Amino acid sequence: MPRRIKLFICAGIICVLSITVFFIVRATLEPDKAELWELVYKRKGQNPDRYTVYIQEDGVYEPYLVIDGDYDGGVLLLRKYLTEEMSPYKITHPYGKGDYNGSRGGYYPLSDVDAFLNTDFIEKFPQWFQDMIRETNILVSTSETVRGGSKNPRETETIQRKIFLLSVKEVKDEQSRLAAVEGTVLRYFRYRTRLKERIATLKDGTAKPHWLRSAYLWNDIKAWLVGWNGQIGGGSVSSSYPLRPTFCLSLNTPIQPEEIDGRKAYVITAVP
Repeated sequence: MPRRIKLFICAGIICVLSITVFFIVRATLEPDKAELWELVYKRKGQNPDRYTVYIQEDGVYEPYLVIDGDYDGGVLLLRKYLTEEMSPYKITHPYGKGDYNGSRGGYYPLSDVDAFLNTDFIEKFPQWFQDMIRETNILVSTSETVRGGSKNPRETETIQRKIFLLSVKEVKDEQSRLAAVEGTVLRYFRYRTRLKERIATLKDGTAKPHWLRSAYLWNDIKAWLVGWNGQIGGGSVSSSYPLRPTFCLSLNTPIQPEEIDGRKAYVITAVP
């Protein structure tokens, strides 16, 4: 056998062995994921399936995007689809009429969306999962800032919530003078071109506007929202839109593989 052919055969054998060793090592180093932090979003262009976990709502698995690994010390999950329920940000009386003492309809801690998320929506989860959700510190505009009476026009305060909405700063690089600085932009939304990541749809694929938690500081009866096309602006708090809930779990929350819709996915189930 000619020497050149022998060298070619040897090279082929070495190549096959190298590929085999690579996949053996990869399988050793990357077993089935076991904890939630292993699913955290890493980079632009990443396949969404690689940072998606499924959680039961009313007995049906719903997909959540695992978009941050250190949000107030927890892992931040963002619902993939908008809620079918629509809600006004706040049903309020305009310009101080009625019982709202200056309206302050954009004040998140007294908003209808906050109340809905932490009463009706959280009840969709089984009790064992509700207990797993962390109490998370989030920044919101103060009541005085919303009303326009604050000496610091962008004053914020910290509140704790289990379920909440993202702020305008968390989904947008640039800072608007009509919003307080409520946190920092998340990596998932970091670049100005990320309209696609901000667009959210119902399960049927219909894109809809959805509320953020930030007060729109043009007056006290507006709040920020994401439009159907991913653009961000202000809307009247009395308007009704779907919601995109977020919450935090512990980094070491157990996950396990399961087949959903004919493909492998990761789910969170009750710990025995």
